Amino acid sequence: MAERQGGAAVGQLGISITLQGHQRALTVESIDIVPKAPQATRPFDGALLCSEGQGDSPKVKLAADMDDPDPYLYDEDSPHRSHFHDNVITLAPQEQVSIRAFFQSKQGHREFELVMRYTLNGKRHSQKIPPPRGKAYAVTALNDTYDIGYLYAPTGPHRMTAPEMCEFSAAKKCR
Repeated sequence: MAERQGGAAVGQLGISITLQGHQRALTVESIDIVPKAPQATRPFDGALLCSEGQGDSPKVKLAADMDDPDPYLYDEDSPHRSHFHDNVITLAPQEQVSIRAFFQSKQGHREFELVMRYTLNGKRHSQKIPPPRGKAYAVTALNDTYDIGYLYAPTGPHRMTAPEMCEFSAAKKCR
């Protein structure tokens, strides 16, 4: 619903990417973050939509600080170095590798694209990783105020009470 309304994930956007090998071996050299603006802008302040997380078991877990002017994917235990600085992902023919990436923002709003750079048959290629439903990837920091909030849980959505909204809000009155 947030994407349909032009919204963004609040605080952190988690996405799963499944890489699949071609008929020959494939080496993924990087997945680059291409921001649509040079700096983060003011956080969104519309309705707050939250959801409870659901787990999976990816082989590769990465994160990115979208408040950084030049964001990059990193291993959670090495935030100061790009995962792809020292690593590549090599896929055997038809092999699949699952990546879970978390794009975080504590200060502003950021829209971005993801571009995978890889080598196949000795030639370098690049390909955009399309976001769900064709919309841009986007993440926004928590704002100080929200007029209304909804929590999407496995049992269904419900309108949040003021104390529930404080669990997700950056408002000073909540701290």
